[in-house]
Amino acid sequence: MKPRTKFQKQVVKASKKLPKLTDTQIQWAYDNVIEHIGCRTKKGKITCTKCGHVWQGHGELISTLCDHHCPSCKANLKILTTKKRVFKGSYYMTIIGKCQEFQVLRTIMINCVAKIGELPKYTHSEVMQRWIAPNGKHCTFARLRQCIMTRGCFIQT
Repeated sequence: MKPRTKFQKQVVKASKKLPKLTDTQIQWAYDNVIEHIGCRTKKGKITCTKCGHVWQGHGELISTLCDHHCPSCKANLKILTTKKRVFKGSYYMTIIGKCQEFQVLRTIMINCVAKIGELPKYTHSEVMQRWIAPNGKHCTFARLRQCIMTRGCFIQT
């Protein structure tokens, strides 16, 4: 949808000057937003889906009651006893920033595909921006859901 009002045209002009997401922000999301899985076999061997490290667990009851961390990468793991070999997840993170006179809330979708025995594969994309003016007026600039293109549209609220 094209910007129709004066305010929407200001937002489009300001969005061209919006800085890109930094590698530090994205790495923080990969480390803290994603819920990593520890896959336990019937024999009690646990595999970390973040780093691929395998170790012998202490039993199902102990790992259910206590927090479990990978001895190699120290990631907090959710332990599951399953035969599943591929774990997929989508997570959202919002970054608050400022561009010109606007406050901007940027929502990023993070996808993770973790296969047992391999390092996980991460992707990210910015899916929405909420622009708030100093007078409280706001609009949302978001990706279209129906298509895979990178075009955006305004959502009236």
